[in-house]
Amino acid sequence: MIDFREFADRIPEHTKLALNSYLEFGIVPGSFLQYVICGELFDAARIADRENLRALGSIAMFIDRYADSRSYPRHVAPMIKAIATLRNIDTANWQPFYV
Repeated sequence: MIDFREFADRIPEHTKLALNSYLEFGIVPGSFLQYVICGELFDAARIADRENLRALGSIAMFIDRYADSRSYPRHVAPMIKAIATLRNIDTANWQPFYV
């Protein structure tokens, strides 16, 4: 289980469950979290429920803190490629890039 201690009272429980499932097991989250993970915060805010809209900054900070963990890049790269494909962006020569 991911340690949410620092964000315990700022991220809704259903969002913590989705983040944990994603970061630990690679289970793709819903559209809202996909947007946040890919850094598309305006789109995330547009479709967020009330609780997640209030917590958007904390959710983004939490994801940013886990960007260096081993589980984050392994699952994010395929998601980013899939989203790019759905948006008709050419991914033929696409390679994941980790900072």
